Amino acid sequence: MNVSVILPFTRRDALFERAYRSAEKALARVPALTAEILPIDDEARRGVSRARNEGLRRAQGEWIVFADADDAIAEDFFSDIFCPLAGDDVDLIVAGYRTVTSAPDREEEELPSDSLMTAQTHPGSYADMLDRETLTGYAYVEARILNRDTHVWGKAFRRSALMPEGEAALTFDETLTIGEDMLFLLDFALLTGKRRSIAVTERAGYLYTVNPEGAMERAYDPSYLDELRCWRKAEERLLSLAPAFSPYAFSALGTIRIRTALMVPLKLARLSEERRKQEDVQDAVRRTKEAVREALRRNGAFAGLSLKEKAKTGLFLASPELFFRLARKV
Repeated sequence: MNVSVILPFTRRDALFERAYRSAEKALARVPALTAEILPIDDEARRGVSRARNEGLRRAQGEWIVFADADDAIAEDFFSDIFCPLAGDDVDLIVAGYRTVTSAPDREEEELPSDSLMTAQTHPGSYADMLDRETLTGYAYVEARILNRDTHVWGKAFRRSALMPEGEAALTFDETLTIGEDMLFLLDFALLTGKRRSIAVTERAGYLYTVNPEGAMERAYDPSYLDELRCWRKAEERLLSLAPAFSPYAFSALGTIRIRTALMVPLKLARLSEERRKQEDVQDAVRRTKEAVREALRRNGAFAGLSLKEKAKTGLFLASPELFFRLARKV
């Protein structure tokens, strides 16, 4: 077997060397693997999607692994997770992850993750690791993608499955800045369809770094509306294959779309009152309201929210400005 690790970076990514070394160490534990690490320079800030697509064009490996420049691949990912699971009938290997935080003023510390992909660290044997499940693409959508597994890192994709014969190669949507991971993963799962070829283990194979200065921690940027577009596109894809999915899938999608939409006004609340009066912000409010109202039409979408989320939803639809004022006080 041979592997290509695609690693987009910029010179401003302070943790890039750690990410690169982690890939080297993990691969070195399996001398039989033929591997390449592809650092893709995104210094021009053209977007991680374009960088990943460039990596896909360059990759020669039978398997593709994505990593982010501020994260790290677990040292035993290839030896204890990838190699035992990379059988002829598997097109995607999904590992768990551990969450760490990295800040300039303190040492790195491990944090609990709220993801369903969280794995408990324990003395692992191959028998432990092989306590896995194998899912069809459709089952993976319902069981994992609609339950917060929306990232491409911590996984290994069979390259031939990304480029099926007679069809266009699967790539990242370069018009999106947030949510492109989820759509790529969703498209892969739908391409897999009814084939039971997705191997999932809870064994942690990746270290995800929470960056206090990262994009998701900043104030509002118009790119945040991309995530609303992504989940709308996801719903369109599932609707085109509606008989393959349970009613739960569409209820869950509606709930996700509401939660995602509510993140936009929470970002807008950080802006000054004067800034919120500007046309682009008012347009963001209108578009967010439309997304929430559309999602609410899905049976079960509102019921899937917590009481606090239901209150936020009602308040935002009734009075965005009051929502902003209260959000700033929290």
